[in-house]
Amino acid sequence: MGQNTPEVLANQWIKAIQGNSAKDMRLLIHPRCPSKAIKDEVINRMISGPFPKEYKVEVKKINASLDTLKKVYFVTPSKHLRLKYTTKTKKDRQKYGLGKTFPIALENEKWYFATCIRKQPNQ
Repeated sequence: MGQNTPEVLANQWIKAIQGNSAKDMRLLIHPRCPSKAIKDEVINRMISGPFPKEYKVEVKKINASLDTLKKVYFVTPSKHLRLKYTTKTKKDRQKYGLGKTFPIALENEKWYFATCIRKQPNQ
């Protein structure tokens, strides 16, 4: 599937959250991610919980060395995509949390989530 901008990817992510759809979420995962490295618990965390009416989409560069990222991920991400929930009350913060952040990477000029993590020594 893939998206032309991180913001379009964020909109597709929001639809997957609102539909609580692991199937739709999996379509947004980087095509070079080995299927065995895409954990169900990560997909479930990406779509879980209610979604607030107010939020911001933030895209930030990952501040880690390329060597470190290559050791951790099968597909090396370059940015983080964040849905920052702009809740105003303590009750809303308890209900929704603060938001969700996951790494993203380009492939053929399209953005995908790069959630495929290499097995770490302590796992």
